[in-house]
Formats: sequence, structure tokens, C-alpha cells
Amino acid sequence: MANRFHPESELAMINRLASDYPLSISEELWDIIEECIEYHQKTFGAFDITIQSSGNFREGIEHILLDRAKRTIFLQNGHIQLDLSGYIKGYALDRVKELLTASACRDALISMGNSSVLAMGNHPMGHGWKVSTQYNGVLTEANKEVTLYDEFLTTSGNETEERKHLIDPATGQYITGARVASVITKSGSLGEVLSKTLLISPKIKEKLLNNFSFSYL
Repeated sequence: MANRFHPESELAMINRLASDYPLSISEELWDIIEECIEYHQKTFGAFDITIQSSGNFREGIEHILLDRAKRTIFLQNGHIQLDLSGYIKGYALDRVKELLTASACRDALISMGNSSVLAMGNHPMGHGWKVSTQYNGVLTEANKEVTLYDEFLTTSGNETEERKHLIDPATGQYITGARVASVITKSGSLGEVLSKTLLISPKIKEKLLNNFSFSYL
């Protein structure tokens, strides 16, 4: 559904066709895109699912038209390309939590490469789950263990000086340097959004706290 590189995914279909005519898509993907637009607004533009648009096209998110009644999407410019990689892992963890809860599972620790962690209930030997802030060999500034209880720990960053994978929408340039940002949230998708936003724009932390409930490490 959300793999822009797979030609048969819904997202790839949007990137190919939705600038030609309003395209009908699944309710799930429509809701995801709507939420991502809302996150763009509440992060003051730092989270942007159109950052991979071609031709250095900027602010493409303002040119996404969603029709709720018809459940369609239309891209007003042919350069716009949607990329959900900065969101979808956390969304998947949210769905995992729903499945575990529906199966009456109350205690679990799910880790997706240490960068996205879901903690439910308690460890068999104590309260909550102790999780390291370490991310692929790099520690956050807090450099400590945290105890999670029905929470998500999400970390974004560059584990080496050479790695470049996050783009600042304000400049169009990659974030450089070995640094990371970690957040604790009640939602996996929100954790993905905020960890990337704070890595890109750490100075807006206080403004983000007015829009979201989270802890920053």
C-alpha cells in the first residue's frame, strides 16, 4: 500500500496517475494522507511527505487535493511525489498494538530495528520495560535507559558522519552529522513524525509541545 518503489502499490499509483485526474483510493490510505497533511501543519512544515518531489518542487503538500465524499486524491502539479517512509513504520506499530490488544495480549515489547519500539504493560520481572536510547551504536544526548509503560520510543538520526537520509524541507538539503533525536509518545506514527521533526528543527521543540503530548530525550 505505502511502498512508493513498488509499482503495484497504491502509493506508487498515486505518484503515477493522481496528477492526471482525481484518483479513487482506499479509505485507509486516504486517512493516512489526510493525517500527514495535518502533521505538516502542526510541525510548522518540518514534516513533509512531498519532500521527494521531482524537479526540486517545494511545498507540494499545499497542492494535494483530497475529496472526502468521493475519497479521491488529486495532485495539482506533475512534479509531486508522495513518500510515507517517515511515517509508515510508526503507523505499522500502531496497528500491531491494535492486533495485540484485540488478542488480549497485555504485556509485550516490539522493536523495529531499535529505532521504533512499542512497549505494552510490564516486563515479567518488573514494572514497564527498560529500553536503551542507543540507536545503531549512537546514543542520544540523554545517554540513558528509559522505562516505557504503554508507550512508544522512536529515534531518528544519522549514526555516522557520512549518512544522509533526511531532508530539511526548508532548505532542500540533507541533514548531516552523527546525531539523533528520540521521543516518547502514546502513538507510533506520531513518534516517527516528531523524532524526524526535532532532528530537522530542534529549535521548535517548545512550539511542538503546544501541539502534541510527548517527552523528548
